[in-house]
Amino acid sequence: MAVPPEPNHETGWIERITITHLAIQTAGFEKPGGSTKQIFEPGTKWAYSDGGPNWLTECLTPAYKRGVSELMFEQVFAPLEIAHEDLTWRQNSCRQAKIDGVMRREFGSDISANVVPWRASVISICAVVSGTASRLFLRHS
Repeated sequence: MAVPPEPNHETGWIERITITHLAIQTAGFEKPGGSTKQIFEPGTKWAYSDGGPNWLTECLTPAYKRGVSELMFEQVFAPLEIAHEDLTWRQNSCRQAKIDGVMRREFGSDISANVVPWRASVISICAVVSGTASRLFLRHS
């Protein structure tokens, strides 16, 4: 679907990565947000990384022909009653502005929230985001 982050072909693990691995931080990528190396075999452990979620956006954006920000507001934030003005999503730091002509959005970009804590706890958002991202991709496949 999307081009895998370089330089990961020599590990032999890149073909084993699933959308779920990308969504739940078990794809094996190191922390930095660019094209990061895999440091462990997918599915064997959990490690916080921008690499997996950013690659997930590289799959979702062309699959839906819509930006991830738009999808996130429609599928995740709006049901939680979080409005556009409640969140500030910083500009991409590791990606070009567009992919296949659609605005590209990094998941590994800081999101600042100005909302009541019960509506946007980090745990709730992370759980909804990872589950929704996987369902979005699987529904489109």
